[in-house]
Amino acid sequence: MAEKYGEIPPRFTGAWWEYFWTYYKWYVLIPFFVIIFAAVTITQCATRKKYDQTVTYAGHMVYSEDEMQKLHDILLSEVEDTDGNGEPALFVQQLTFSDMAGSEEFDYAVQTKLDIELGNDGSYLFFYDASELEIMTNREAADEIYLSVSEWGENIPADRIYEKNGYQYAVNLKDSKILKDNGIYCDDLYAVIRKNYSKDEKSANAAANAAKLASILAQ
Repeated sequence: MAEKYGEIPPRFTGAWWEYFWTYYKWYVLIPFFVIIFAAVTITQCATRKKYDQTVTYAGHMVYSEDEMQKLHDILLSEVEDTDGNGEPALFVQQLTFSDMAGSEEFDYAVQTKLDIELGNDGSYLFFYDASELEIMTNREAADEIYLSVSEWGENIPADRIYEKNGYQYAVNLKDSKILKDNGIYCDDLYAVIRKNYSKDEKSANAAANAAKLASILAQ
């Protein structure tokens, strides 16, 4: 029997398994990863600790655990106790796209999780790489999602501000002293702040604190 990948060996023979793994493994693995990803996300949403601030990186760079821990520690020292429980709490996560052939479903799941995070309480500070920033700011009414840098950035050189259609969306952190001093890759890293439309005090405090954190990293 012939098909687009050539002659199929007899089923369940050694040659057939080799053929299957060569040409069809991603048809099995990608849905599996998507299911696991979704299950983990649901579990996190249902059981995770309430944080004063959630920080999300979304892009194509894979940061090491050490880099993520350093970023967590840098930001935690400036996180405010917005819920008044006496203990500042911070959650830092990275959403990394696969970029592998056949990984479209996995990348779609990552993008969906990012979109959900854009609506979560306490989730105002986001980091994108250049390609993800382009995608997110190409969306309709993107300027209604992100706070203009003019409202949170101070003394930022114009060549580090990402502007589109006259709106200042992000700051390139390539010259961030604190990130460089801690060995955290920042050449292709942009900080954006999500606008806060909630009227409650906790959300307002979290949004203001997120802007403060981004401003510190931009120096």
